[in-house]
Amino acid sequence: MGKNSAVKLSAFSFLSNFLTDNSPTVLPQMPTEQIIYFLNQAYIKSTSITIQTTDRMDPSVCHEYTGKLITSPEDQSKIVLSTLDKKTMSIIKPNEIRYVRLTHHK
Repeated sequence: MGKNSAVKLSAFSFLSNFLTDNSPTVLPQMPTEQIIYFLNQAYIKSTSITIQTTDRMDPSVCHEYTGKLITSPEDQSKIVLSTLDKKTMSIIKPNEIRYVRLTHHK
């Protein structure tokens, strides 16, 4: 049983990378004008972006979402990102956005 237990434990050793705290570094709050500029550029050029948001329950925690905008800039109630493989959609509240960066994926 000792040998089988060792094999089973080592078979899942890769999980240590996922179970440790891999949360993104909290970036500084971007000015509103800069956020709007990056969102407009991403929408017009149909390029991928990464949006970092602040967690509503704990402002020291942030989340990142990467994808392409699939809503028009006129819809002010939410921002919708579709992942590059189009399997996941993220709905983001504009007032929770901390930081936006353009990515190099097409």
